Amino acid sequence: NPNAYREAEEVARRNRAVQDLYEPGSTFKVVTVSAALSTGLVTPRTRFTLPYQIKVADRWVHDAEHRGTETLSVAQILAQSSNVGIAKVAEELGPTALSRFLERFGLGARTGIGFPGESSGVMLPLDRWSAASLATISYGQGIAASLLQMASAYATIANGGLRVPPTLVAGVIDPSGTYAPRPTGDATRVISEATATTVTRMLAYAVQAGTGLNARIDGYQVAGKTGTAR
Repeated sequence: NPNAYREAEEVARRNRAVQDLYEPGSTFKVVTVSAALSTGLVTPRTRFTLPYQIKVADRWVHDAEHRGTETLSVAQILAQSSNVGIAKVAEELGPTALSRFLERFGLGARTGIGFPGESSGVMLPLDRWSAASLATISYGQGIAASLLQMASAYATIANGGLRVPPTLVAGVIDPSGTYAPRPTGDATRVISEATATTVTRMLAYAVQAGTGLNARIDGYQVAGKTGTAR
C-alpha cells in the first residue's frame, strides 16, 4: 500500500522532540512555583491548608492519592506534587501574572532551534481562559508543549534564570574548510538568579523527600520533578 508506506516513512522521519505536543502534567508545576516566588506572593515556607479536593468552577481538582486535610508549605506542595496545593498557589498569583510567566518561559512559541517543522505548542490567549483554566494550567493540563520547550524551561532554572535559545549544531565548515559558528539568540532573563537557586533547591527536595525518590543517585545531588503527561 503506497499510502501506508508513505505514512510509515513520515513517522520514521518525525522528530518527536520538537514536533509532537503533549500536556506536560505535574512537571509544569515548576513554572507556576517560579512565577509565584518571583512575584513575592509566596515563599517556600508559605503554608496552605489543603483538603483532598476542591471545586473550581465546574470541575473538581484533587490530588493523586486520597488523604485527609493537610497543611503543606509551598516546598512540600511541589515535592509531594499536590494539584490542590498548586491550584491554591496559582489562585494567589492570578491568571494575568501566570500567563505572563508562561510567555517568559517561552511556552506557546518556537524555541528558535531552527529545526524544520518545530511546533510552537498550544497556549490559549488569556481572554480565552475559562473559569477553571488558572487551576488546570497550574498543574500542566489545558496547555500543550513540546519536549524541547519543557527541557528549555528546566534549563532556564538550571542556568540561573536565564533562558538560552537551544541549538542543534555549534557551527558549519564549508567546502573550503572555513568554520562559521551558528548564530545564537541572546539569553533572556526569566526569573532572578536567587529565585532560580531557590527553585533548584526545592526540586532537589522533591527528589530527596518527595515523589522523585526513584531519581536519587548516590553521591550526587539530583534536582527534578515527577509528572504524568497526557
